[in-house]
Amino acid sequence: MELLTLDEYQVLAENLDFAATAYIDGAHRPAISGKTFATTNPVLAS
Repeated sequence: MELLTLDEYQVLAENLDFAATAYIDGAHRPAISGKTFATTNPVLAS
């Protein structure tokens, strides 16, 4: 099995798509109120 290069891992990471909802009872579900809040990625924060 060959390992991926750093560039290949970076491309994969850039294309990840995370759910913006909570995982409840086996499914991703939005808040009943529909409200959301902003988050800060500590790696990118300056």
